[in-house]
Amino acid sequence: MFASLDCRVTSVDLCPEQLQRDRMTADRYGLDLECLEADMLDLSALYGRAFDLVYQAISFCYVPDVSKLYAQVSRVLRSGGFYRVEHWNPVNMQLADDHCWTGRGYELVRPYVSGQRCVWQRTNDKGEPTECWHYIHTLSDLIGKLCDEGFAVLHFAERPADEECHNHVYSYVPPFFSLYAQKFKNRQKKSSGDMSSRRRTRGEREIAARR
Repeated sequence: MFASLDCRVTSVDLCPEQLQRDRMTADRYGLDLECLEADMLDLSALYGRAFDLVYQAISFCYVPDVSKLYAQVSRVLRSGGFYRVEHWNPVNMQLADDHCWTGRGYELVRPYVSGQRCVWQRTNDKGEPTECWHYIHTLSDLIGKLCDEGFAVLHFAERPADEECHNHVYSYVPPFFSLYAQKFKNRQKKSSGDMSSRRRTRGEREIAARR
């Protein structure tokens, strides 16, 4: 999408098959696309570059550490750059796997704890058993830790399920939400001690103004 708008795009994915599909699509439409196989928790291959925008689809549910991932995004984004990320609503991960309507509502069977691992067992296209790990993250972590990393949230929006999905549960709990944020210019993260010191300074200025 961005490459079709004449943007210089770098696609990062851990899966080589996905990157190959990206290359094939770019070639089909004559687009210039750089593809990089990397772990989103280690973007060291991109250190020293300063991107204007980082666009991240739903993927935080695959990692246990929110702060580490936000720190990696901040490391490769220029000062004043933008970050658009979409998250899976944590409530959907707390639901019972069968999404069974009880007659009064839906059951939440997993605790609302950041880093809580959920293991789903499925069968792949070859009929072989597979296991997928997901991690629940609280809204305090998904939103608050983004701010802790030096971002200002410019927009928040919930997203309903796709039109072809008619799962009843999604009329009660929107499955996704997105954040659009901007990295502060020349801002360094503050410790709790720095924050209290900054509040005192503001208070002193208010007192001086009143005098």
